[in-house]
Amino acid sequence: MKKILANLVTVLGVLFSLTGLFGTPLVLHQLPISLMLPSDGETSHQYLRAVPAELPWPEYLPYIFILVGSAMLVAGIRLRLKIRALRRN
Repeated sequence: MKKILANLVTVLGVLFSLTGLFGTPLVLHQLPISLMLPSDGETSHQYLRAVPAELPWPEYLPYIFILVGSAMLVAGIRLRLKIRALRRN
């Protein structure tokens, strides 16, 4: 059970860190822009219109995700190492 918890904390830490990383301005402007269908009523000729992607959260939130995710990742790895050391003894 402890090993499952350690793996879960590690995976959640990675997901939080990646979510935060993708929300930073440096990476956000490098991601592909979202594509939307036009709403002009032309059914014979549909084309895609590029719209810049924006995230619906404050500017500081990605950095909090990175910090929390990194802390969870380190905690998960330390817990796994502690469990492994207990099994060897």
